[in-house]
Amino acid sequence: MPIYPLTRLRLRWLLAPFIISLVVAPLAYAQQPVVRAVLFFSPTCSHCQKVMYDVLPPLQQKYGDSLVIFTVDVTQPEGADLYQAMVDRYQVTEERFGVPALAADNILMVGSKEIPERFPRIIADGLARGGIDWSDIPGLEQALPAELGGLQVNGEASGGMLQKFMQDPLANSLAVILLAGMLISIIWISSLFLSSSLTAMKTTPEWVILLLSLFGILAAGYLSYIEVTRTDAFCGPIGDCNSVQQSPYATLFGVLPVGVLGIAGYIAIAAAWLIKRYGPQNWRDTMNKAIWGMALFGVLFMSYLTFLEPFVIGATCSWCLTSAMIITLILWASTPAVINPMRAAERAAEQTGADSKA
Repeated sequence: MPIYPLTRLRLRWLLAPFIISLVVAPLAYAQQPVVRAVLFFSPTCSHCQKVMYDVLPPLQQKYGDSLVIFTVDVTQPEGADLYQAMVDRYQVTEERFGVPALAADNILMVGSKEIPERFPRIIADGLARGGIDWSDIPGLEQALPAELGGLQVNGEASGGMLQKFMQDPLANSLAVILLAGMLISIIWISSLFLSSSLTAMKTTPEWVILLLSLFGILAAGYLSYIEVTRTDAFCGPIGDCNSVQQSPYATLFGVLPVGVLGIAGYIAIAAAWLIKRYGPQNWRDTMNKAIWGMALFGVLFMSYLTFLEPFVIGATCSWCLTSAMIITLILWASTPAVINPMRAAERAAEQTGADSKA
């Protein structure tokens, strides 16, 4: 009977929540709206971005499922028709013509100044009297799918995953393939730690992790530039990076750009590698585990973001896929340095047990 060191038993308990999370992680969006509003916007409008990313997220965080916002892109034919119907319904004058325009409780608010001034009070008053239904805009009822299946909350769909996927099936298929690869990697690498095999894994050259980290810094750095400056991204022939970067999921908690978080992660991995390579010898094992742990967290987080692209946002960012691939490769490259010493300790423990019996 093989003897497992305490380190291995601890790792089993540490890995168990990760494996369970892959199966039971909540991916559904609760829909219990009370106050309903319609936001007309344009992806190229800076005032719209201010409302969508600076004004509305704090309100959504405050009221949660009690606030539901259906966004309408006026640059799309259907959105332009619905906007014109709203203009006719409210008899919008020429000086108030434009976006962002927010309709709630049959009240129209226009501009990045008026919306934050009036909308919070409308929400509070609406909740106090039992909620606000959709504004009376001709065509709005038809624009909302049955049972609000494709309802958009803060710019993203809370349902209709197949419909979102079909907006760009080629690029979104690549995201799904990469997502499957990341999930398989997590499960497979986890199984290596849980397995009773004592065979050592083939190692990769040490410089591979540093090189991948540098590539990751470049990819995350470009994403950070796009997210912070809100400029158009160069995405290449496949995908729609701008739709992804203009979504609420481009920032963490509505504050920290995901790209900036990526830069910090890759820099931390590179720093751990340098400490392992040039620091005290007794830190080597700790740095190996630190690199592996950061890579595992990165793959889990990127799996979540990669799921959002094809099934929630409806667009895929090639730079995001590049970063996801890089962190997955780092996870694979860092695994042997963690698992081989563990298996060497197991072999030594087995040999000690055999010698004691002899």
